Amino acid sequence: MRHGGTPAGNEVLRAASLYAGGVTGSRLLAELQALALRLGVDVRTEPLEIGLAETRGGLCRVRGRPLVLMDISLPLADRIDVMAAALSTFDLDVIHVSPVVRARIEACRVLHSGGHGP
Repeated sequence: MRHGGTPAGNEVLRAASLYAGGVTGSRLLAELQALALRLGVDVRTEPLEIGLAETRGGLCRVRGRPLVLMDISLPLADRIDVMAAALSTFDLDVIHVSPVVRARIEACRVLHSGGHGP
């Protein structure tokens, strides 16, 4: 049964990947942020209420440099989602990434590709 792409599926992916291999959510987020910095991607957390529209954040470019911007009020699981989604757009084949972090990013790639692998 395919879980990706539905709210319940997102929860399944999130729960499965958050604590895989005994890694806590805060450790996973720290590793995702460290990977971003190794890739030259700045990470900022700020309040992101913009008028009536609210956003969780994501990858953008500021003066040509990649930046992950996250809403300061996001819970830990959502911060992990934002970071994994942003990093899933980068080629990670040439850089060492821990298996847990790679699995979380790959799960995000599958989820955003409509449930199909690469």
